[in-house]
Amino acid sequence: SMRLKGSKLSVPEIARSLGVRYVVEGSVRKAGNALRITAQLVDAHTDAHLWAQVFDGTLLNIFEFQEEVAHAIVNALRIRLSPPERRAIAEHPIPHPVAYESYLRARYEAWRFSREGLERARRYIATALDIVGDNELLYATLGHITAMEVESGGSFEGVERVEEYAELVARLDSTSPRGFWLRSWAAFQRGDLAKAISWGEKSMAVQPDEPDTLLMLGYLYAHAGRNSKATSFLERALDLDPLTPLTQGVQGFVPVLDGRPEEGIRPYQRHREMDPESPFAVVFVGWALAYAGQIDEALIALDDAGRRFPETAFGSYARSFAQGLRGNSELAIKAITPELEMAGQHSVMFARELAHCYALAGEAERALDWLERAIELGMLNVPFLAEHDRFLDPIRRTPRFSQLLE
Repeated sequence: SMRLKGSKLSVPEIARSLGVRYVVEGSVRKAGNALRITAQLVDAHTDAHLWAQVFDGTLLNIFEFQEEVAHAIVNALRIRLSPPERRAIAEHPIPHPVAYESYLRARYEAWRFSREGLERARRYIATALDIVGDNELLYATLGHITAMEVESGGSFEGVERVEEYAELVARLDSTSPRGFWLRSWAAFQRGDLAKAISWGEKSMAVQPDEPDTLLMLGYLYAHAGRNSKATSFLERALDLDPLTPLTQGVQGFVPVLDGRPEEGIRPYQRHREMDPESPFAVVFVGWALAYAGQIDEALIALDDAGRRFPETAFGSYARSFAQGLRGNSELAIKAITPELEMAGQHSVMFARELAHCYALAGEAERALDWLERAIELGMLNVPFLAEHDRFLDPIRRTPRFSQLLE
């Protein structure tokens, strides 16, 4: 919601952009530790104010205010809550407001895939742990941060640390959906797509409306070639969490895999607009544009990524892919750094893109090597590889390519 702070949009416009009917708006005044919060519930369709209240207290009363607002909304809309919904309103997985704010900031930073953001995320969690001690959600978030470090080109040892965090979370709560999420991600990194999906489904069974789990399952099913199922998970994540930039971007993934790349461009552009400092966001705008055949525009985005993120696997990939698109084979190969190749050993995303870089550079065997690694890691979407992946065209007629598809 902080993305809408100071917005010049009207309440009805905000509601339409988020696909909601009711909006809670208000203000916070802070003097020292004293707080005054005003809140009101608005029906955006009619602009009618259904409820309003003023809360006075301190920062430590925030959770009480939150619970009161939730119950007031329930009463104003005449909603009947189920027992699990009542428990969810009263639940405080991190029982201190400063620690909880640190968790929220860390979660946002973790999805950005930037070194600086991931370092900030770790500092936020360290602050929260200093305040509340052992906590399932905070340890799970450390696992999430570590997972994103690996996805951004970090060492494979990070996968083992994620599994250790999953064990730590399980000791605090054996049914934790966040612990299952970590196990799902680790299984995927180890090339066991079936086990990854199984853990992801367990996580969703416990917490069906958790956007992170829905994103994970959508991503996994896309790799399994179950495109329609992947789309349903990704769209549900977007309904629940439209303001997390990555949730916007990944909506473009399945259209590209499905041979509809022009439909994938706008989601990645929205991601970049919301988080222009994310290397993932900048690179994959270029990626989607390239698949749609808009090469000049793709090169602008890829060159931008290569300049702005020079010491990262994302920057290395962007430079190599751009040179390959230009037909500069020697420069394309020269742009591939050891960091990028290390990332490709345990990231299906980077292994897949290394296959493209080498194929464009005319290095067929090395392209096939990386395609084989991507398949070992879980890229099993056969229609995409066989029909829609235009950047595998240079190696598609080789006997080894056919064997890999088998």
